[in-house]
Amino acid sequence: MMDKRSNNSDVITASEIAQYAYCPISWYLKRSGCKPNTPGMVAGMEKHAKVGEEISLVHRKEMASRHFGWLGFLAFIVALLVLAWWIL
Repeated sequence: MMDKRSNNSDVITASEIAQYAYCPISWYLKRSGCKPNTPGMVAGMEKHAKVGEEISLVHRKEMASRHFGWLGFLAFIVALLVLAWWIL
């Protein structure tokens, strides 16, 4: 990427906005000129990875919950149909 502006410029690019939305601290450090291989950046990347794994786990649990909810609903409908068939 050819970046002709200095980091002290008041101009903020669309990619910087996306980076800020993802992680304001990472955006600030990059804009301040910090090198990406500092211990703090490594720790931040590890924390982001851990949070990503936790979000993925929550997503999988939500999907399983929805599936079990639909399964319970279908079991209820089947039970009603069997009851109706048995009564008639």
